[in-house]
Amino acid sequence: MTYISTLLLFIFLYVGLRVVHPPSPWLNGIRYFKAGVIGIALTAWLTLIDAPQPVFIGTLLFGLWAGIGYSVTVRLHELTLLSLAPSFRSNQYHVHLSKLIQPFTRDTYRELELLIELLPKYNGQSLILTSPLLAKQGSLRNMEQLKKLPVHIEVSYHSYWRSPLEFLVLCYYKHIKRENILQHSDLSRQYRLLLTLRS
Repeated sequence: MTYISTLLLFIFLYVGLRVVHPPSPWLNGIRYFKAGVIGIALTAWLTLIDAPQPVFIGTLLFGLWAGIGYSVTVRLHELTLLSLAPSFRSNQYHVHLSKLIQPFTRDTYRELELLIELLPKYNGQSLILTSPLLAKQGSLRNMEQLKKLPVHIEVSYHSYWRSPLEFLVLCYYKHIKRENILQHSDLSRQYRLLLTLRS
């Protein structure tokens, strides 16, 4: 019984976290709803297996953290190389590559241009890009192409401890899977670009 309930729980969580959503003003509400459902499912499962209190609390907190931070992905039918995750600010989105490990090519840049054009249609005001690939040999890559777009660009450093899960995944791809695209990247020192539409 425990094996079946564990399997069902992980299928439920996997499907719930993989569902993509259209842009909506209710994305933060969806985020908290999904976190609540994950919390209820984990509580029921942990009670069923009679988990010790430290395991119960730790697993529940991790599940809520994953539900709040990673449960909502936005996919626009106009984009194939980029996806979005809503920020806690209602008019801001985090931009991600659709595939975790892919180069930032000219086609990706064109999609970013298109995304900036579409942003007002979806009540967006700004985009956040964070990646070790924004740096080359420790310095920020040339941003001349981005400067041509109708956005104000703010550059900052993004420490790995602020996004530990992404950091661990990137470490896996760099050091274990030996992905070429990451071999010359300093994962501990990533750049963050905030692109805000000019008014």
